[in-house]
Amino acid sequence: PFRRDWWGRSWTFCHNGDLKGFQPRLDGPFAPVGQTDSERAFCWLMQELRRALGDDAVPAWPRVAPLLAELAADVARHGLFNFLLCDGEALYAHASDKLHWLQRRHPFGRVRLVDRDLEIDLAQANGADDRMVLVATEPLTHGEPWTAFEPGELRVFADGRVRWQSASLIAA
Repeated sequence: PFRRDWWGRSWTFCHNGDLKGFQPRLDGPFAPVGQTDSERAFCWLMQELRRALGDDAVPAWPRVAPLLAELAADVARHGLFNFLLCDGEALYAHASDKLHWLQRRHPFGRVRLVDRDLEIDLAQANGADDRMVLVATEPLTHGEPWTAFEPGELRVFADGRVRWQSASLIAA
């Protein structure tokens, strides 16, 4: 994962995929420290969000989401671009190919992990007002309603809920 500060928030990013030939012009304050396609993509997304939204006021996710969906579609033309981006208020999740999400809320039950013979009682650690969203490449548990993203889809999660989703922006 990578982190940059902007608008007084810490933005974090992680990417699963491979971007072939993605060499955008980076001329803003968000410069890569390393040489990965992931960090280049993150810096370019931050640069373009800043260019479009400015520095005057912290935009809420309803302003960021549609723009980010378009930017993600541009990057995804270079290969697989599954990513998570979080600004501390909202989680933006984009799928090129495989990504799943799950919302949990009260009443919490028991879940069994996919990759281990382990069952967890979620009610032990969660209260009636708790909500959460999990995002993973593949479902992590058995018996829960994991939902697959559509290719090219961006979803915004905040306060343990789906707040927005784009239509698939993959070119036909």
